[in-house]
Amino acid sequence: MPSINKLGPPPPALNHMEAVLNTVKPQIKYFNLNGKKRPAFRLGLTQINEGVTWLGMSATALGICPKELDYKLKSYIQSHAIKRLEERLNPISILFVNFYLMISLMEPQLETLSDGRKALIISVHDIKVGYLPFDIVDHHIIFRTFLFITCNGTPESEALKDGLALSRDDISFLKLDQLNTFIESDILENSQLISVINEICPDLLNLKEFKKIFKNTKETKSSEQLVKYLCLDDQYENIFKEDNTENSVCEPMELCDCD
Repeated sequence: MPSINKLGPPPPALNHMEAVLNTVKPQIKYFNLNGKKRPAFRLGLTQINEGVTWLGMSATALGICPKELDYKLKSYIQSHAIKRLEERLNPISILFVNFYLMISLMEPQLETLSDGRKALIISVHDIKVGYLPFDIVDHHIIFRTFLFITCNGTPESEALKDGLALSRDDISFLKLDQLNTFIESDILENSQLISVINEICPDLLNLKEFKKIFKNTKETKSSEQLVKYLCLDDQYENIFKEDNTENSVCEPMELCDCD
C-alpha cells in the first residue's frame, strides 16, 4: 500500500527575481598638474546590457578645432571635485549627484568664470546648482573642483559682490556656499531677502524648489540675522533701489576661502 503524504502537495514555485551584476574596473589616468602627477577617474555612464558609455566633450564646442575636424575629448574627474560635490550639494545623495553630473556632461553647457577658466554647468532637476571648472591636458578634460553656484569666481558670486558687497569670506562665513543652507533655513522665505536676491541674482531663488523635495527637513530661523548682517533695513532698501553702489552696504568681513 503506497504511503500517504500527510503534509499535502508540494508548494507552488515561489515568484522570484534574478539579478545579474557586472563590474567594470575604473579607468584611472595620471596627469601632470602643477608639477605633480595627480590621478583622475574617467567619467562614464552605465547602461543596461550595454556596459559603460564613456563620456567626453566636443572639441569644436570647446573652440579647439573646426566642426569638420571635431572629435571627443575624454573626460576625467579628480577625487577633490567628487568630495566638493558631495559636501556642497548635501543633502542630495551622491548617487543622484553623479547621475546629474553625467546628464550635464551629455548635453554640456559652458560658462566662463571670472578668472577666465571654462566650467561645465551642473544642473539638478533643471535647476543650476554650480560649476565644474576644468583644464585641458594632452587633449583630455580634467575636472578639478566643484563650485556651488555662489562660490568665488562664479557669475552669481560676482553679482552678490557687486550688489551686496559680499566677499568670498562673507559667503563662506554665512555658509551661502552650500545647498543645505538654503534648504535648512528660511532665507528664501524672507520677503526682504527675496526682493534683493531677485534684483541682483534671481537664479538663487530657484533653489527654493529643493525645499519641496526635502520638505521634512527641520528649518532654522536665520533670515533675520542675515537681514541684519546685510544691513537690509528700510533705509538701505531705498538706497538700493535708487543707486546700487558699494557705499550703500555694510563693510564685508574677512574670514576664509571658498574654493
